[in-house]
Amino acid sequence: MALTVAAHRRGIHVAEPQHGLIGPAHAAYNFGSAMSGGPLRETLPDTLLTFGEFWSRGLRVPFDTVPVGKPLMTARREAAPPASERERILVVVGGGHEPEETAQATLAARAALPADWQVLFRPHPFERPTVRERYRAIVGVPGIGIDLEPDVLTTLSRARAVLGTASTVLYEAVGLGCEVIVRRSERLSTLFVDVSALPEPVADGPELAARIAALGEGEPVIDEALLHALWAPGPRARFTEFAAPFL
Repeated sequence: MALTVAAHRRGIHVAEPQHGLIGPAHAAYNFGSAMSGGPLRETLPDTLLTFGEFWSRGLRVPFDTVPVGKPLMTARREAAPPASERERILVVVGGGHEPEETAQATLAARAALPADWQVLFRPHPFERPTVRERYRAIVGVPGIGIDLEPDVLTTLSRARAVLGTASTVLYEAVGLGCEVIVRRSERLSTLFVDVSALPEPVADGPELAARIAALGEGEPVIDEALLHALWAPGPRARFTEFAAPFL
């Protein structure tokens, strides 16, 4: 905030690039009227650069939002093979919350899948140093691997399906053509799961097992309008257009 204030006092336009999950439930992107003027307004950016127009829906911010896309996502989507041609991999996303429930869902997914499917558990970056203690129940289980690939888009480009609760990775999985399954959470689903972009969450137990068992029954349907809303096309051109007046 201090750097933003200093930039504004020198007449510098401040643009903040989106870096993860944002929306109506995110306190850093929803402000009351007190932030719209005076010293408090100086602490906020002039523009929020989003992955696509979807992410600005419902925000309450006193600055402009400009959808510029994400170049790496666009490049990976263009290079990735269709989901039906990929390895039979289900990625379970560890969002950094509810580790016990997530571990049990991972075990349930493994039990519901045929033997020729691999389950990859991907811990949240902050969980990596302690993943063996935090997820003791799944470490070393046959057919369950721990995904430590630095770039999540590399993993998603290989996978057919993704299971998670509340994570930007679920929206990235949509962008890369994966079949997405969302676990229901009383604490998280209503805050972070937008059913206009993600499937209706399913409950743990028989409902989740049945959904997992149905994986691979046809190619996931890609909604081009939704895809472009989440991940705006032509990101380099969009950013060049945004930046041109300041160069």
